[in-house]
Amino acid sequence: LQHFLLCLFGLVVTSLLAGLPTREIDSSPAILIVLVAAVSIAATLLPGLSGSFLLLVFGYYHLFIRALAERDIAVWIYFAIGAWVGVVLLSSGIRWLLSRFRLPVLALLVGFMLGGLRVLWPWLGPERQILSPNQDELLACVSCLVLGVGLSVFGWRFSKQSETSL
Repeated sequence: LQHFLLCLFGLVVTSLLAGLPTREIDSSPAILIVLVAAVSIAATLLPGLSGSFLLLVFGYYHLFIRALAERDIAVWIYFAIGAWVGVVLLSSGIRWLLSRFRLPVLALLVGFMLGGLRVLWPWLGPERQILSPNQDELLACVSCLVLGVGLSVFGWRFSKQSETSL
């Protein structure tokens, strides 16, 4: 039950984050750039979370892209500091958590991955709300899914047969 609840929690949190509309910020204090960079880089280390998507949600994506285009070294430095802090803290933290609470952490990460699937939903509205497909679109989508699974199973079986014949 505990693992299921952690998985459900991760699914809900990531799904809610994936449903937030994007924003755009023109300028920001250095400490916020460092904090946002740390969070977005840390997110790239976790399955199911996208660092660039979090930058879009926080409104900092265009700020960083503009800093690259305009060669704004100060923003680069703040972002690099935040990235370093995020990677060091999260990688150390994840290692520690996995060594002590392996199954609960894995359950939470599975929830993150499942919640992140919302971004792949092909029918999203302008404010990232989930729309329902029409019947033809749904049929095409399910057909592609069945075809993809079928090709994957065929490839897997073919590779197993090739291994046994060698």
